Amino acid sequence: MALNLASPGIQVREVDLTIGRVDATSGSIGALVAPFTKGPVEEPQLIESEEDLLQTFGQPYSVDKHYEYWMVASSYLAYGGTMQVVRANDAGLNNAVISSGISSTYTGIKIKSDTHYNQLGYDENVIAGIEYVAKHRSYANGIKVATIDSKSDQIITGIAGTTLSGVGHATGNSVVGYAITQTAYGRTKADATGTTTLDGYIKGIVTKQVSETALELKILSHVASNGTETAVDYTQGGIYNFTATGAIGLTTTGQQITTNGVGFSTISAGTVTYTQQQDWFCTTEHRTFSWNIRMDQLSDKPVLQHMLLQEAVDLMRFTLL
Repeated sequence: MALNLASPGIQVREVDLTIGRVDATSGSIGALVAPFTKGPVEEPQLIESEEDLLQTFGQPYSVDKHYEYWMVASSYLAYGGTMQVVRANDAGLNNAVISSGISSTYTGIKIKSDTHYNQLGYDENVIAGIEYVAKHRSYANGIKVATIDSKSDQIITGIAGTTLSGVGHATGNSVVGYAITQTAYGRTKADATGTTTLDGYIKGIVTKQVSETALELKILSHVASNGTETAVDYTQGGIYNFTATGAIGLTTTGQQITTNGVGFSTISAGTVTYTQQQDWFCTTEHRTFSWNIRMDQLSDKPVLQHMLLQEAVDLMRFTLL
């Protein structure tokens, strides 16, 4: 039998040795308790690589030579071992918070980990006066949070004919939750057949009373003259909004304004007009460290789906500054 040899007496074969190969691994597990910049406190974390160490406990830092602890863990992991690492606790280790008002006796919030948060029962028992708490203690102390929700669509000012406290109660947000409507007669929209002229009215809800003559509202639907109600989305400059000036109807019973466009208060029949309309999202500002910034410069406006609206859910977007 003739052999196909590369040279006299030598036969070359390529053999795949990867199948069934056993890689040598280290069974050593190290342990370390140390101060880190972030991460759960007093809760062991399995760390298998330097990347795990960075993601879980952050980067080394120079205060009190804390980097020495970090380098001990990093060096051990470099030799292929795994570690159980615990972030040490300290009396001055608190979570950063954003609060509507902190008193001089405030001593800080201590949430060690997700498990500790659940044990404290903060989902059911909110912390009075605290709006946001940093997940990791002593981490993110210099961050500001801008909350952008879909609370309102428009701001109406210069309301005349009655004061809002006269429509609702004596003080406070007296008309929040009231139905607010405006005639839709004469508006045109593009559709598959060309254009359609609307009838009926635009319906919304009052989300905030700014003053006796100003309020914020959210657009909900268009109600045709035959009673058919269609959920609609507000767009700045679109047809489903309240006009630059005009008349509105305010009522707790859900009744629309009359077809001639005149609004009535719930106290007495009379014209309720306004002089200016503004887009809420484009005029609302958030205060940063040294300047004001409009919300539309931070993000697009959150669009609340009608499915979520029926479940009384609000859509929010958070921006870190």
